[in-house]
Amino acid sequence: MTSLRNQTVVILGGTSGLGFAIALATLQSHASHVIIAASTSAHVSRIVDRLISTAKDHHLSGAVQGRTVEFTNEEQIDHFFAEIGDVDHVIIADNETFKPPPVQVSASTRVFGGGRNSLNGNGSGNHEYWGFGLVARQARIKTGGSICLTAGKNSALEGLTRGLAVDLAPAVRVNTIVPGSVLTDVWDGITPDLRDQLLTRSAEGVLLERLGTPEELAEAYLFAMKCGFLNGEIIHVNGGQKLA
Repeated sequence: MTSLRNQTVVILGGTSGLGFAIALATLQSHASHVIIAASTSAHVSRIVDRLISTAKDHHLSGAVQGRTVEFTNEEQIDHFFAEIGDVDHVIIADNETFKPPPVQVSASTRVFGGGRNSLNGNGSGNHEYWGFGLVARQARIKTGGSICLTAGKNSALEGLTRGLAVDLAPAVRVNTIVPGSVLTDVWDGITPDLRDQLLTRSAEGVLLERLGTPEELAEAYLFAMKCGFLNGEIIHVNGGQKLA
C-alpha cells in the first residue's frame, strides 16, 4: 500500500476544517513532516496545537510545524520556500488565500520561460490565480512529488492545472480538487435557524442528499499525492452534485 512515509507535505491555507483534515490524513499515512502555512498567525497556532494534540492521542509520529505567510506577497512566498527547503508535496487548500493584490501583475510573475507559460508572456494571464503560479515557481519539490490545487465551484482552474502539469512534467505532478459543499466549522458562525435552512437546501442539490465531510475530502488529496500516474487532472468530490 502506498504511503507518505518519510515525506514532507506543505499545506497552504484551509485552516477552517479542510486543512486540518488533510494534515491529519497525511500524518495517518505516515508523513514524517507536515507544515501548515496561512496568513493569520492565530489560525496557524490553533490548527497546529490541535494537530499535535490529536497526533499524540493517536500515537502518530510525524512532526507538525506552522508558519505565517501572506500569500499575496511575492517576497514572503520566496522566503518561505527558501527557508523550508526541499519538500515532497504542496497542497493549496484554500483558493481565496491567493487572490491577487490590487495592482497590475508584472512580467516578473511569469511562472516559467518559453512558449508554455501558464501565465501570458506579458504578465496578463489569469491574475486571479497568480499566487498559485508563484507557489509553483518557488516551491522546491522533489522529483516524483506533486502540487495539488483547490478550486471553487465556478473556478477556471482547469487551464492553469494542465498548463502547470505540462510545465513541470515529468518531475512534478499537478492536479486540482474541486470540492462540493462540505460541513466544516465555517458553518458554526451561522445562526442555527439559517444554518439548518442552508444545510437542507445544499443537501437537496446533492445526489447523496447530504454534505461532505472534511475527512472525505481529505481522501481525494491523499489520492492525488499518492498516485504517481495522476497528472493534469481535475477531480470533483461533490456527492454527485453534477447529476442531481
